Amino acid sequence: MSPSPTPSPRYVAAHMALPALLQSLGPKRLLDAIEVNDAELFAFLWTKCGFHYRPRFFHTTYGVHRLGVLTFPEPRDIAEAYMGLVVGKTDSPAYYQYFTWEMALDFAGGPEPATLLGTWTNRTHTNLGEGPAVTGDLMKDAWAFAQAALKHVQTS
Repeated sequence: MSPSPTPSPRYVAAHMALPALLQSLGPKRLLDAIEVNDAELFAFLWTKCGFHYRPRFFHTTYGVHRLGVLTFPEPRDIAEAYMGLVVGKTDSPAYYQYFTWEMALDFAGGPEPATLLGTWTNRTHTNLGEGPAVTGDLMKDAWAFAQAALKHVQTS
C-alpha cells in the first residue's frame, strides 16, 4: 500500500470533513450525537465525501472528559483512519481535542497492520506515534484507541 497523490474519500472524511464539522457545530453537539447514536447528523458528511456509511459510536465519560468514538470505513491505504475520537470536557463545553487512529506503514514487517495515533489542531496534523494493534474486536479496539489518546490529552 502506498499513499495516493490525491486523498481518498475516506481520508477526506476523517482528516478534513470531520474536523471542519467539529469546528462548525462544536464539540458538545457532536458528542451529544455520538452519545445517542445519531448517525443522521453525520450522513451528509459521508455523502459530501462521496460515499454512504453508517458509523458505529461509542461514548463514555472518563473523569472530566467526555469521549466520543466513531468508526470510519475500513482503511485501504496508509493515513486513512479506522476511528476518530472527540474528547470534550464536562465543565468546559467549548474544549475539545480530535484524534485519529490510522493505518500506517509497518517497517518491521509484522503480520498485523501497523497503526499510528494522530491529532488535528488548528488545521495541523500531528503524528503522536504508534497506535494500538488492531484486534478486530470493535469494543476492545475503540477502548484501546481511547486509552492511547487519553495519554496525549492536554490538561489545560
